[in-house]
Amino acid sequence: MHPNEKYEEYFPNTTMSEELPDAYRSCALRIESYAVIEKVIEEYKIKEMLSGRFGDDTGLLLDLVAYMIVDEENAGQYYPDFAFCHPLFS
Repeated sequence: MHPNEKYEEYFPNTTMSEELPDAYRSCALRIESYAVIEKVIEEYKIKEMLSGRFGDDTGLLLDLVAYMIVDEENAGQYYPDFAFCHPLFS
């Protein structure tokens, strides 16, 4: 919780703790879908097939495919939220 601008006025004796920086990734990743998709990719050797064509971007392509499978949509603007909470292949 973040106190508003009046907090220090009404509670002058309390000390405010310093604000932590924004996290790069979530402290609790949702791994269940990643584990299943990774097993399918491993079993069918999809990463090896794609890496010949996409090279270093193969991980990002797999991340986008996993996002579309998990969220059942193709709205790319929500990918950063997905990437914050889920493990990535890239």
